[in-house]
Amino acid sequence: MASNLAVVGFVLALVGAILDFSAGTLIVRSSSSMSMGGEMGMPLTVAGTVAWPIFLYSLGVILVATGLLGITKIGMSRMRLFGALMILYGIVMLVIGGSMIIGVTLMMSGMISGIAMLFIGSAMIGNGALMAKRQAL
Repeated sequence: MASNLAVVGFVLALVGAILDFSAGTLIVRSSSSMSMGGEMGMPLTVAGTVAWPIFLYSLGVILVATGLLGITKIGMSRMRLFGALMILYGIVMLVIGGSMIIGVTLMMSGMISGIAMLFIGSAMIGNGALMAKRQAL
């Protein structure tokens, strides 16, 4: 059972990382295609244009690394720790997904990506809770 939870956690981490990489890439592409004045008279900030993709790419890399470690012997012996990390990543995904749905910034508006992040974030929290409860064999 513990190995099944770790494999599900790995798959969720990979899907979450793919979502993070794609959202970061979409932000970069949309910011490069916008004029410097922004849409509807709202100025674009260079910090937001650079910070969000870097944050999303970093989160994606961390998710992949954690997912890979979670299916190794190290992860199996520290199932509670990896479960807690999965819960934390799930909460971050929920915040990012909600931010994308409500359009916190012009470049982060994306209904489909936001809903996908909410779904994966919820699944990460559920799987992480099961992993945190489960004592490694």
